[in-house]
Amino acid sequence: MLAELLADHLDVPATDITDDTGPDNLASWTSLAHIELITAVESVYGVRFTSYEIQSIATVGSLRGALRDKGVTA
Repeated sequence: MLAELLADHLDVPATDITDDTGPDNLASWTSLAHIELITAVESVYGVRFTSYEIQSIATVGSLRGALRDKGVTA
């Protein structure tokens, strides 16, 4: 579900989303897209990230880790 959510917001196939995917290797993951992704993830998963957490999320893997820290499996 997380890969599909990210793929939809980043306009790429879900199969292109891996734990290593991030702004360094995906051109559509811009700073604006990052905020939109975080907002969508917060809404779908019912969590809230701190500004520190938002800044530290640099890949799909780190986003999964941040969700896991909040008790969410994604």
